[in-house]
Amino acid sequence: MPLYMIQARFTSEAWEALYTSDVDRREVISKMLSESGGRLIDYYFSFGDSDVIVVTEAPDNITAASAVIAVARSGAVTDVVTTVLMSYEDGIAALNSSGAMEYQPPAT
Repeated sequence: MPLYMIQARFTSEAWEALYTSDVDRREVISKMLSESGGRLIDYYFSFGDSDVIVVTEAPDNITAASAVIAVARSGAVTDVVTTVLMSYEDGIAALNSSGAMEYQPPAT
């Protein structure tokens, strides 16, 4: 199944809710994903451009996008970035396959 890294920033309201709630957000995300055939792999708080990074597995891009959109529509997060992740082996296979492709770069 494809892997996805989702990065986002929490709104101030979401930070307040996280602070005052005892709910483990990993359980909420995990339940949502498992109901659509995916799974939560890991959930991180982070510094920098993102407040949270979630690594998930989903059956396909539509399922992953639907989950991301559902969270974004809640208004709890902003600046959402989703990245499809490739295993090392798939990356090497893509690298090796690139040799069979011809590309003409723009000429100046």
